[in-house]
Amino acid sequence: MKDNKVIVGMLALMTAAFTAQSVVLFQNQQEMRQDVVDLHSEVEGNAEDVYTLMSSDSARLYTIMDTMIRVFHYAKPHKKAAWNCPECAEIHERAKKAGSVSVYTLNEARK
Repeated sequence: MKDNKVIVGMLALMTAAFTAQSVVLFQNQQEMRQDVVDLHSEVEGNAEDVYTLMSSDSARLYTIMDTMIRVFHYAKPHKKAAWNCPECAEIHERAKKAGSVSVYTLNEARK
């Protein structure tokens, strides 16, 4: 009979410990869910700022690259139209629209 009382007492203690552990785990789960919600809203708020900064950096880098290419066109001039030189392309495009002689009109005349 004494053994039965010990077993019942141990089962009661184990049930109480299991219930306490379940309560603690449930509270931790609720805190973690709230942390996830908070982080999600923070990330959404910062994502738009990151996109804006990245797009402005891209525009700035494009301007710097374009300026460097145009500077090199005049710093190290080439006698013929250079492939992929935006300055040469604009000069020849303006000449083509004006109807004057350019590399493009000479090539078309030769054909």
